Amino acid sequence: MNEEGLVAAPKENHSAIEGSEYDDSPVREYHKSKVSYLKEYEINIRFLSRGMIIRVGCKEIPFTTIREGMEALNNYIDSPAIEGKKWMAVLE
Repeated sequence: MNEEGLVAAPKENHSAIEGSEYDDSPVREYHKSKVSYLKEYEINIRFLSRGMIIRVGCKEIPFTTIREGMEALNNYIDSPAIEGKKWMAVLE
């Protein structure tokens, strides 16, 4: 048998096995991307004679001023996960 052509199998690097009993690092949690959150619900804006209504999915949120509504919308776009949880707590 030709032993020159044999290649040894690489040794396992147990520290590289994520989430295993050999892994010293904490298990990583899955976090959706900002874009994934924003694509989750359709956003509609309706301006009224006084204030505005922002509809996210099936929930409508009234604002007394356009400035207040636009600030809330910008906050949602900047951090949809955090703002979404905040508004769901208010609406539920």
